[in-house]
Amino acid sequence: MDSLRDALKGALAPNEGLVARDPSPQDDARRAPEPLDPTGSAWLTELARHTKIPKDTKTSTLRQLTDRLVKELATAGKGRDSRALADARDGYLRAAERAAWDHIKRRFEELELSDKAYRALKQAKNVHPEKVLAALYTKRAETYRGASAERVRDWLLSL
Repeated sequence: MDSLRDALKGALAPNEGLVARDPSPQDDARRAPEPLDPTGSAWLTELARHTKIPKDTKTSTLRQLTDRLVKELATAGKGRDSRALADARDGYLRAAERAAWDHIKRRFEELELSDKAYRALKQAKNVHPEKVLAALYTKRAETYRGASAERVRDWLLSL
């Protein structure tokens, strides 16, 4: 009983000799690749024709702005402009998703995960490739190296 009490006191005592370490360059080297940048895309060019775009705007905000503008253009009788903007947005989003899935496939190969897990993940509904890609570049992902397809799929679908 005394040894347990001493262990608890030692664990709860302030750790004066410990110093926080700076992240090493190796930690930064394994970051997830950036998503496809919309700058200069046909989508932003078309969007800029109709409205002013704030600088450093997130893709999700641009998507919402585009959705609103597509409805406004259609209501105003500018169906051709509305369809052109929607098509440009859809084309960019398809290309960005394709690029994310390519990065996910490469990361699966690096982690020695099975093709079966990749296919099951890609066929699942409501999977956000950006979230999956970010999760695959965490320390937790390294613990799944060579794991079974079912275990990997369950982990990534729980995101």
